[in-house]
Amino acid sequence: MEHLLIFIGCIFTILIEVGFFALFGYRKKRFVITAILANLSSNLILNYTVLLTGIAYRQEYIIILPLMELAVYIYEVLLLQTAVKEKRERIEIIFLTLASNLLSFAFGIIMYSIYYLI
Repeated sequence: MEHLLIFIGCIFTILIEVGFFALFGYRKKRFVITAILANLSSNLILNYTVLLTGIAYRQEYIIILPLMELAVYIYEVLLLQTAVKEKRERIEIIFLTLASNLLSFAFGIIMYSIYYLI
C-alpha cells in the first residue's frame, strides 16, 4: 500500500509543480521535461528513503524531514536552472521552486492526513 501512496503522491507532485511553473510561463518542452524528471527523481528518492529507513517513526523525523526537503529544493533549483538561459529566469527559478515545493508539500500533508483518517 505504501508503494501506491508514493506513486500517487509523486504524480500529484509532478502535476502541481509543473502546472505551477506553467502558470508563470515556463511551458517550453525542455523545461517541462526537466521539471518532470527533477520532481520524479527527487520525490521517489525522498519518499523511499523515508519508507526504507523507517525514519518517519523516529523523533528525529521532525528535524530530518525539513533537511531532506531543503536538499530536494536545492537539487530541483540546480536542475531547473539548466533548462533556462536568461539570468532573470535563473533567479525566478529560485523563488518559483520554493513556492511550488511548499504548495506540493502542503498538498501532500493534506492528502496523507485524509488517507490516514479514512
